[in-house]
Amino acid sequence: MPSGDQPHVDNETILSVVELVDDDKVINALADAARAMYGSAPEPMDPNATAEEREIAARMLKEYNAARGEEHATEVVEGLRKAIAEARAVKSSPQLKSFRNLRNKRVAHYLTQTNAEKNGEIIAPMKVGDEKPVLEASLRIIELLYCWVNGVGISFEQSQKINKKWAEELWNGCKFDIVDRSKPPATRSSRALKELSSNGCQHN
Repeated sequence: MPSGDQPHVDNETILSVVELVDDDKVINALADAARAMYGSAPEPMDPNATAEEREIAARMLKEYNAARGEEHATEVVEGLRKAIAEARAVKSSPQLKSFRNLRNKRVAHYLTQTNAEKNGEIIAPMKVGDEKPVLEASLRIIELLYCWVNGVGISFEQSQKINKKWAEELWNGCKFDIVDRSKPPATRSSRALKELSSNGCQHN
C-alpha cells in the first residue's frame, strides 16, 4: 500500500482499486460473473442411458451447478467486503500514518514539517517494526482483490517460500573474504605474499 498516494483513477494503488470496487453495483456485477461460470450444466456423458436417466442427470447437474454458483457468488461478495474493510482499517491505522509522515518528510521530500504536522495533527514517530503490519495487511488485501476481481488466486506466501529457498541456496553457497582495510597497504601486501608462498607460489 504506497504510503503517500491517495486513491485516484490514475494512481495504481490498493486504495484506488478499493474506491473503484466499493460500490454495490460493481460487487453485484462481479458476483453475477462468478455465478454465471456455473450457469450451464454439461450434458450427461453416458451414451447408454435412457432418455429419462439423461433428463434426471441433467436436472441434478443443473441444480448442483446453480448451488455452486450461488456459493461462489457469496464468496466473491464476502471476499471483496473483507478486502475493503481491511484496506480502510489500514488507511486509518497509526502505523500507516507514521509511515506516510516519515516518507513525506524524509524520503519523498525533505521537510521540516509535513502538511499533517502543520495542521496540528499529532503523529507518533515511526518505530522499527511499524512497517510489518502495514506490509502484511497489504499483501492480504492484494490477494483478496486479485482473487475476487479477476477470478484467479495468487499466493504471496508460496512466492516467499520459493524466494527464501533461492536466497538460502545462494548465500550458503557463497564465500566472502573481507579485506581488513584498517591496516596499511604494506601490511596487506606482506600478508598476501606470505599466502602466495604458503601455496607454493614464488614472487620475483
